[in-house]
Amino acid sequence: MFSCLCFLPFNPPVTPESRFFLKRAPFTVSGGDLRLEAVRPAYAVLDAFHHGSVDGHASVTAIIEESRQLQELQDLFELYISDYLMLQRCSEELLYLKSLWDTVSAAAQLPCTCWQGQARS
Repeated sequence: MFSCLCFLPFNPPVTPESRFFLKRAPFTVSGGDLRLEAVRPAYAVLDAFHHGSVDGHASVTAIIEESRQLQELQDLFELYISDYLMLQRCSEELLYLKSLWDTVSAAAQLPCTCWQGQARS
């Protein structure tokens, strides 16, 4: 019987990458001030997480592709096929954050003059 430690190369570094994602992803507005200028940096970070790299860390898309290749190898060698749940959650969070920042962008572009004079007592 083989030890599971022999197959550690089949496990990508998902946990450290997901921790980095949770630490670095734009979950908040810097300074707490919702302005259109805050949206552009958030989009840049989201795009880097999706397509490029952030601070030397691979994109979520690249890690997902690597995990798919590793799942094929796990299947080939009849190993337990990992579902990489943390990686799936990061991918979902990335989509949710994109939707959230789309909403923030739309709200930041709306003129607030439509609310003036409509307060009811």
